[in-house]
Amino acid sequence: MGKTLAGVKVLVVEDDYDLGCMTRSVLEDEGATVRVTSTASDALETVGSFHPEIVLLDSRLPDMNGRALSAHLQKRFASCVPILVSGDVAEVEHWSQVGGHALSKPYDLDEFLSVVVRALRPNA
Repeated sequence: MGKTLAGVKVLVVEDDYDLGCMTRSVLEDEGATVRVTSTASDALETVGSFHPEIVLLDSRLPDMNGRALSAHLQKRFASCVPILVSGDVAEVEHWSQVGGHALSKPYDLDEFLSVVVRALRPNA
């Protein structure tokens, strides 16, 4: 895809260390500036200083679920776009049906990047 995310800030909230590292690598290869946290509380702390355009949220974090974290983020930082990432296909389908952006784990890299770009540029 090239550098489709050049200049874009992305916060990855993922408690699986390996998946967080892989996601960071893919996003940085596309030109994004990336921060990774493993808990919702760290994410809420980081988002205030990092100001990401996109937040990739694991649906099951140790201290809060991704939907609740998304609600907190939308109240405090309306400009960031959450993308829920879950291994539960029904949860992903529901989230997408109510107007959210979502990805199923494990995800195909092309699909992953496509969802991120659509979330960032919904009218493109």
